[in-house]
Amino acid sequence: MVFQPNLTADVFMDFAAFLAEIRSAKLTKVPRYQDVVGSLRASSAVAYKSFYFISHRWDSADDPDPSGWQLEALRQFAVELEANGCLPSCFWYDFSSLPQGTRTPAEEIVFQKGLAGLNALSIGCETIALISGSADPIADFYRQLKRGWILCELIVAHRSSQWKWCFQQGDKEIFASARSRTERFRPPIEQVLRSMPVHDEKELLAWLQKEGVECTNKAELPYLAHRMVEFSYEINRDKTAVLPPLTKGTVYHLSDEDVARYFIDANGRSPFLPGCTVTYTRRHGGGYDVVVQPDTPPSNP
Repeated sequence: MVFQPNLTADVFMDFAAFLAEIRSAKLTKVPRYQDVVGSLRASSAVAYKSFYFISHRWDSADDPDPSGWQLEALRQFAVELEANGCLPSCFWYDFSSLPQGTRTPAEEIVFQKGLAGLNALSIGCETIALISGSADPIADFYRQLKRGWILCELIVAHRSSQWKWCFQQGDKEIFASARSRTERFRPPIEQVLRSMPVHDEKELLAWLQKEGVECTNKAELPYLAHRMVEFSYEINRDKTAVLPPLTKGTVYHLSDEDVARYFIDANGRSPFLPGCTVTYTRRHGGGYDVVVQPDTPPSNP
């Protein structure tokens, strides 16, 4: 079943209208929320084939795309969708989907509801990551993972198997290059996930601060720690498959997905295996060898 956002409340942009306005030169920049009107705004009356969530860096404080490269990346993607018969489709892009600038009281309500629903959007939509920079793509990606919102968005998308594409600013043929490059961006996310304490908000916040992960608004970092921990439970609750039972002391060969669903942190703890310590080592060819041991009770003095 295709994910269906509430297009009466959530502001998505229609890819076909977006492409048409670029071709007619009516659209030369990614529009802000207040300018997403008419056919450009996705309609609940249209049966969309796909919904996309755009994770990206703001390349300046008041304009996410001053150079226009993100607009060009989305244009190339829209052309590919059109060529493959994948329209109508639509996308969520924060600058266009949430009220910008000084907000009215009504807009503030929309803004806060939008933030509260980001986990659901990241889980339900296919995610496209736009990687700003013009040097080494992987180095640019690591730098982008130091941005709190981007880190949160990509972890949610990766863990829910919704991260589909990575487009990088330095590529002239952005979409064509993404075909071979996207898989190269997954190991850095896995590396980050293996070191994160993913089920305790205080520990996760301390880890984010230690690793130099930042938000422009510093007050948002605790909120993001809360979102990521909340997601740890959401994704498992939404899974239809039952987590495989693990008998203590037995070595299990688990897939990457199953290890991710247990949310085992760097200290070997999982919210789904209380009172136990988990050790896991990478297997050649993929997956992990996993052993669960009961915690050793403290000895009496």
